[in-house]
Order: sequence, then C-alpha cells, then structure tokens
Amino acid sequence: MAEAFRDGSLVNVIDRMDSRGRTPLAWAAEYGWEEAVALLIRYGANPHQLRPSNYGESPLLQLSIAGSKSRHPKSSVSGVIKALIGAGADVNAPDHEGWTALHVARRLLEALSCDTCTTLI
Repeated sequence: MAEAFRDGSLVNVIDRMDSRGRTPLAWAAEYGWEEAVALLIRYGANPHQLRPSNYGESPLLQLSIAGSKSRHPKSSVSGVIKALIGAGADVNAPDHEGWTALHVARRLLEALSCDTCTTLI
C-alpha cells in the first residue's frame, strides 16, 4: 500500500465503491477493524464519506457507533470511532433521517459501553 501511495495510484482506488456501494473504509468501520481504519485514513481514505443503504445515506461514524458486525475479539468500536473523529469525521453530520452520530449514540446507550459514549461526549 505504501508503494501505491508513493506512486500516486492509490488515490484512484482507496475510496472506490464495490457493488454494494461500500468502500474499504466503510467495510473496516462497520466491522470494527481499528487498525484497518487507521491505515486507510493514513493513506488518504475519506472519513467524511457516506455509506448508502436501502433507506438513504449514513455517515461512517454512525455505522461505527451502531456497533461492529464482527465477532473477532480484536474488533474495536471505540477505536474506530476515535480514529474517524481524529480524522475529522463530523459528529453533527446528519443521516437520511436527520439523525447525527450523537442521536444514534443516545438511542443505543444501553447497548454501548461507557467507553464508546465517552468517546463522543
């Protein structure tokens, strides 16, 4: 990946969507892959991108807050949230229903760890 970054070819593919409309960063964020999120951001992935669904688009930060779909023991919802916020993801960016990441966190408060909530506040 470092070589593709140096020669400029990574720019053309790092935010490319697959057949489901997801980018590598969207997959990594949704599955709680903190190291992959950090690596992709470091090499230029857009932390402000929207992830399309059947109902509209949602910021990646909201998908991360909703919880990882991964059962891998190293998945880290709070790590992904910190990486996205650290890269400038907007906690006030609304989804297709007007909800922000803070709305989602509040709604899911009982299901989230205190660490995740503290990351947003």
